Amino acid sequence: MKKTQKICLIITILFCLNYALSMLLGFHYLTQLITSIPWLEKLIAFVIGVCAFIDILTFRPEE
Repeated sequence: MKKTQKICLIITILFCLNYALSMLLGFHYLTQLITSIPWLEKLIAFVIGVCAFIDILTFRPEE
């Protein structure tokens, strides 16, 4: 796994854990921080989308 793929996987896991904590326990710290600044919300959504795309490419079968 390349270094960028590892970083993207870590970012994806962190945001998944954040989502799980906010839904299960009502812990909305990171969500409130991100949604208070509109451009940051869009930037984070873009970064998560790019990371998810790279994660999908990471787990494809090798030829």
